[in-house]
Amino acid sequence: MTVPQASQILSMAFNRRIDEEHIQQVVDDGQLLRADGTFSLIEYVAFLARPEMEEMNDE
Repeated sequence: MTVPQASQILSMAFNRRIDEEHIQQVVDDGQLLRADGTFSLIEYVAFLARPEMEEMNDE
């Protein structure tokens, strides 16, 4: 999916505006962008959850 598509879907799902800039920053930080300009929403969520999962493993 593209960043604009993700923004639209996530905004609808959470009933609040999710900025394309925020999504793009996460995609960039996680190096999630594919050659065709898309990314996997599953990989996006996994990247966001990584710090919490690491914290759970440390306990």
